[in-house]
Amino acid sequence: MIALQPAPLITRPVRTQASSPSHAQASSQAVTPSRSTALRTGSVEGQPESPSLEERIDASVDAALAEALAKVKTPADDALAKQQQAFDQMMQLRTEQEREANAIREFGLAQQKKENDFLTEYIRMI
Repeated sequence: MIALQPAPLITRPVRTQASSPSHAQASSQAVTPSRSTALRTGSVEGQPESPSLEERIDASVDAALAEALAKVKTPADDALAKQQQAFDQMMQLRTEQEREANAIREFGLAQQKKENDFLTEYIRMI
């Protein structure tokens, strides 16, 4: 049986976009990977250096964030939000009514049990 070794944990520095001194100090103290655990790209001679996994992830995250920020709110979005809000209110009302019905049913069952116990005791006394 071959024992598998876990891959080394690689951390990346935290990048902040704020320019305040406290953020700058925090980002300069970020943990950076050691040379022994860093991924090396382009280690084959003659091959151009390709972007590292970390760089590719950063690029895809940046692209997804830019796409999400670029989405413009439309009147259809407002109509959908109103419809969702109306549905949520309806479901809250329904849930409250079901809770109330369950409480009334449980109270009725408890009352029936007490009456049954009382009747059983009365019959036993006769």
